[in-house]
Amino acid sequence: MGMPLITAVGLKKQFDDVVVLHGLDLEVAPNEMVAIVGPSGSGKTTLLQLLGCLDTPDEGVLTFLHHPYPTKEKERVAFRRHSVGFVFQFHHLLSDFSALENVAMPAWIAGEDKEGALDKAKKLLSHFDLGNRLHHIPAKLSGGEQQRVAVARALINRPQLLLADEPSGNLDSANAAHLHELLMAVKKEYGTAVVAVTHSEALAASADRVLHLHQGQWKRSNP
Repeated sequence: MGMPLITAVGLKKQFDDVVVLHGLDLEVAPNEMVAIVGPSGSGKTTLLQLLGCLDTPDEGVLTFLHHPYPTKEKERVAFRRHSVGFVFQFHHLLSDFSALENVAMPAWIAGEDKEGALDKAKKLLSHFDLGNRLHHIPAKLSGGEQQRVAVARALINRPQLLLADEPSGNLDSANAAHLHELLMAVKKEYGTAVVAVTHSEALAASADRVLHLHQGQWKRSNP
């Protein structure tokens, strides 16, 4: 076993007087796909937000390749920009921009030159069978196409970790199956670790590991 990508020890998160996470431990290896399942309200999204540096735990330690997660806001923003990609149930594409521009946007924000970012975005979209949709705005794309654009956008800066929160929850069965195959391909072809919160049995079945979260605790033995 090599160095874990993510190590979490004793993560606790509380909102007002409600404890959402009760001292969770977790390790995620590079190039591993982990599915997190459990009932609504079990803390799945909260855990994903902590792993993605969108929020901080009240207690516990998070490390990324054995380095503590950043605490200063400027460093947290840089960490999210370069190390983590996010895919949500709803694609959150910018409605006035083309698929190509939506995918290139994070690279532009990271300081990459316009043409270089557009070239990377074009290659990603073509790889995801969207080469003929480059200049379509989101409203002209199907739901499945929009979600594939969102995955491409999440990968434009080549993050080591992709976090997906119910990524196929808004898709029909055919598009959901296509998206699940795409996430598996991301792991294999890009070497990206994937942590996916899902209610989909099909997506969970394709993961390397399935972890069950119930009332803020692992239902089975801790990973």
